Amino acid sequence: MSKTKDDKNDKKSPVVRALVKQWDAKRWGPFLEMFGLEDEDTRDRLVRLLIVHLMLDSAVTAVLTARFLDRRLLNPHSEIEAAVSALSMSKRIELARASQLISASCAKGMTTVNKVRNKVAHYNPKHGLGMKHVKEISSDEAFEEFINEGKRALDEAAQTVVSNMEAL
Repeated sequence: MSKTKDDKNDKKSPVVRALVKQWDAKRWGPFLEMFGLEDEDTRDRLVRLLIVHLMLDSAVTAVLTARFLDRRLLNPHSEIEAAVSALSMSKRIELARASQLISASCAKGMTTVNKVRNKVAHYNPKHGLGMKHVKEISSDEAFEEFINEGKRALDEAAQTVVSNMEAL
């Protein structure tokens, strides 16, 4: 069995690592169970959802920022990016779509990912705690369908950014 680079650089003994893992499981176990995350597959889907959301969040910001950049005006990228990123993600998606910078299907994919992320991130008393009400996290099939829609949106947004940057 080959060791990863992190394993080789870990100076803790296997016994210490096992004890830390056991202690961590005892400490976090009740919280993971409370939120329906005791299953490793569910936690993995949640992490992948958050990564895709972060990437789409950055991508829609980049699409809009690239659109407003103008070398003739020497407007600083950081100021435009700060102004754009201050908008909610849903408003940035609407603006990118209304400006025809992204297609309706791209906007739909981004919106879908954002709505699922919001279901996970914001407590709703009618659903209680946990992930059972978020089918995109609790079901492999629903997750795959939803995450593929997000990936397609990300691909289109990335292409848009590249095209806009090449045009500058």
